[in-house]
Amino acid sequence: EQAVQARVLGIRPERVRTSLEPTDAGVPAEVISRAITIGGRILLELKVQDTVFKAVVDDNMAAAAGEQMWVTFPRSEMRLFGENDRVIEAGLASQ
Repeated sequence: EQAVQARVLGIRPERVRTSLEPTDAGVPAEVISRAITIGGRILLELKVQDTVFKAVVDDNMAAAAGEQMWVTFPRSEMRLFGENDRVIEAGLASQ
C-alpha cells in the first residue's frame, strides 16, 4: 500500500489557543485584522512569518490590528489533508 502524502495541515479557527502574554509553548503572531462574529466573538486574521490563518476568540482576548499575540495549536485538534482535500485518518497523534 502506498503512503498518502500530506498536503495541508489544518485546524479550526475556534481551536487555536491565544494569549495576550507570552507563553512557554506559544508562538508570536501579528494581528492582521479583526471582525466581530455572531455571538460577540472576534474573528482574527493572524500571521506567523509568511503563514496567515484565522482564530476565533472572546472579545477580551483580542488584540488590535498590528499588535502581537501568542498562539498555540493543540496537536489533538490538527488535521492532515491529502489529495482532493481529504482528511488523512492516520493524522497527528494526540500528545
